[in-house]
Formats: sequence, C-alpha cells, structure tokens
Amino acid sequence: MVRPQVQTRPNLGRGIVDGQAWLSDGSLGLAGWYAAFEPVVVEGLRVLAGDEPVPVLSMARVASPDIASKFPHLSHASHCRFEATAAVRRPNGLLTIVP
Repeated sequence: MVRPQVQTRPNLGRGIVDGQAWLSDGSLGLAGWYAAFEPVVVEGLRVLAGDEPVPVLSMARVASPDIASKFPHLSHASHCRFEATAAVRRPNGLLTIVP
C-alpha cells in the first residue's frame, strides 16, 4: 500500500482537520476528521493533487465518540470523522484534503 504525502486545510472558518490517504486497488482512500469551532456541518470534501481538483467518488460520515470526548465543546464532534474514495491512481506531488 502506497501512502502519498497529504496535507489537510480547514476551509469552513476556524476548526481542526486531520486526515490520511493511501493508494489501493487503483483509487485513493481517505480518512480523517474535521471539527469546526463554529456550528458548521461538513457536507463534503475537496481533494487537490497539486492545484488540480480530484473527483471524490464517495464519502461517508463516521461516528467519532473519541473526538467528542476530547472536544465536547465543538459542534458535531460526535460525527466528525469521514471516509472517502477519490479518483486518483498516481498522485504527483502533494495531496490536499479540504472539508
């Protein structure tokens, strides 16, 4: 399994974002979490390979009781994890995940 270099960047005001990516079976797998300091629900992700947008094929929100216990004051912390698949076979350079 290949792990490309990934950076995460909050996009919805101030918040905390963390993620990882891996190449498997000809696609890019993504997993991570985003918790906003403001009451914001993350509806989707943007993935960039360099400056180029990458199509996100699927995304699911996942329960995150561990995050909710660490950050009980953050809105939607109990369901802030995500799992996604994107259409990248061989990323060249840095991948950026933006909620």
